[in-house]
Amino acid sequence: MILLYSRDADLFVNEVIDYLDKDFVRIGDRNPIIITDIDLKRSKFLIRTEFDNEVNLFDINKIWFNGGLPQSRISKFEKEQYKTLVGSILDKLNCLKIGKSYSKFEFNKIDASQIAFKSGLDIPDTILTNKKSKLKEFIEKSKNGVICKRIGDDLFYEGDDFICNIGNTFEIDSYIFNKIPSEFAISLFQEKIIPEFEIRVFYFLENFYSMAIFSFESKVDIRETFLSESTRMIPFNLPKEVSSKLKTIIDEFDINYCSIDLIYSNNTYYFLEVNPIGQVQFLNYRCNYYLEKKIAKTLNQ
Repeated sequence: MILLYSRDADLFVNEVIDYLDKDFVRIGDRNPIIITDIDLKRSKFLIRTEFDNEVNLFDINKIWFNGGLPQSRISKFEKEQYKTLVGSILDKLNCLKIGKSYSKFEFNKIDASQIAFKSGLDIPDTILTNKKSKLKEFIEKSKNGVICKRIGDDLFYEGDDFICNIGNTFEIDSYIFNKIPSEFAISLFQEKIIPEFEIRVFYFLENFYSMAIFSFESKVDIRETFLSESTRMIPFNLPKEVSSKLKTIIDEFDINYCSIDLIYSNNTYYFLEVNPIGQVQFLNYRCNYYLEKKIAKTLNQ
C-alpha cells in the first residue's frame, strides 16, 4: 500500500497517480480523515477518508511526502491531535519514504544558508533585525537594494480577524520603509542580487534536475513572471562543483526530495533557499524531465 501525503492543489501528484499500478491512499489538505481505531499492541491504526475505504497505516510500505497535513472535521485542537498521532506512526514506519513529513522539518532559511556558506556556496548578505535603525544601515550599504522574505516555511500568518499571505518576497522601497515602525517583529532582510538568470533545482534520490529562468521583467519574486511570454525556461546542467556543494546541504538535512533556488550573477552562483516540498510541475513540464514517471516507478517497485 502506498501513501501519498500531498497538497490537494498540486496537479503533479495527479500526474504521478496516473502511472501507479499499486493500491494507494491520499491524505491532503482538503480531504478530512477520520481515525476509526487505534490498537498499537496489535499494529492497528485505522483511518478512512471521504474517497477511500478504511486503511491500516501499519500496512503502508511506501510513502511520498509532498506537503499536506491530516485534516479533521471538528476543531483546530483535534487537527493538531491528528497531526501528532498520524505523524508519530508514519515517522516510525520502516519503509521507503520520499520526502519528509511536517513533523520532521528541522530547518529554516537560516540553517540552510549557514550550511550553504560553509560548503563553499555564496549567499546574499543577510541580516535579521527588529529595529528600523539597523535596517536603515543595511539599506545604505546595499548596492542594489534590500528585500524581505519569510524566515520559516509558513506561507500564511493568521490573526484574530485576518489571514495574511507572507509567502512572497518583496523589496523594501521608500514607501514601505517610511511605514515601518521603529521596532517590529524580527524579520529577515537580504541584499538584492541582480540575476543574469535564476535556477530552480529539483533533487530526487541522488539526481539533480535543473532549469534556468531568464526573465526580462523587473520583479523581486520571479514567480510573478512565470506566466509572462517574455520569460524563458530551459533545461540547465549544474556545474559539478555546484551540485557537489548542494549535496552537502542535502546530506546535512538527510533529505532525498527537495527543491533548491539559486541565482547566477557575475560568474557567481548564489544559494537562496531549499524547500523540502518539491515544486516540480512547472519545471517538469518546461524541461520534459518526465519526473512523474520516475517517481511512480520508484513507488511501484
